[in-house]
Amino acid sequence: MSEEKSAILGWAQVASTILIGVVGAYFTYTFQKEEEHGREQMVVMQLVSQREQVNMDFRQKQFAFLDDKLLNTGVPIGNRLGSLRLFQENFHGFLNVRFVFDALELEAEKASVTQRDHLMSDLVSIAKGATQEQVQMLILLGVQPQTFTTTEGKEVALDLKFDEAGHKEAEHLHNGGHHVRVTVNKILARAAKISARVDDEEIPEFEVSYFDEPFTDNFTLSDGHRFAVTLKKADMDRREATLLVFEFPEHFMPPGYRASPDEVFKLIAHYQ
Repeated sequence: MSEEKSAILGWAQVASTILIGVVGAYFTYTFQKEEEHGREQMVVMQLVSQREQVNMDFRQKQFAFLDDKLLNTGVPIGNRLGSLRLFQENFHGFLNVRFVFDALELEAEKASVTQRDHLMSDLVSIAKGATQEQVQMLILLGVQPQTFTTTEGKEVALDLKFDEAGHKEAEHLHNGGHHVRVTVNKILARAAKISARVDDEEIPEFEVSYFDEPFTDNFTLSDGHRFAVTLKKADMDRREATLLVFEFPEHFMPPGYRASPDEVFKLIAHYQ
């Protein structure tokens, strides 16, 4: 009997030792995971802080350039258009310069007929060049732009989808698609007034012109996707407009977008 008790006590000691070891290992593992998660959050916060500082410094230099080279009416408008082209070819998407295009457009309107047509053509060419580069970048990510020509008052229905063929990360970049209805309410000389509906989400009337760019002129939908409309051609005489409509892949952040720490954490969690 005493031998049986000794055996039971021995097994009990072994079991308690194993249990203590398992509990200790569990708490050690949990602590290490929490510590690792804390380090990840710290790194993310440091990266966001550093990015924000670099972004602020860069934007300050950009605004100085805009004020000195593009908005300075003492500089001939032809020279300023050259500076704008240089700026857009290198930094498009980092800063919304629609106000610069609008200011130069108003100034060009006051020029002589011959000069006005040349200046306006150059201004539109600069804007379309930057837009085309951004569209090509999105196409490489699998975005399928929808191009169509429509007339005033006519509603156009289309489906926006992400091309998953050949994109290994497609499931991470996009989730589903959207049914879109677009109506051109009024055609202007170099713009169009548009209203849209994305699934059940109503987008109030907005104006899209040749000077709008996808990376800086877009709408964030309730599911986090971005929806953009680009004007390819406006014909006031025929009351027609050719539009390019598309959505960005999920979690895609344009170059000039200032993401919040919460958005960065969600993005990291999404890819882990």
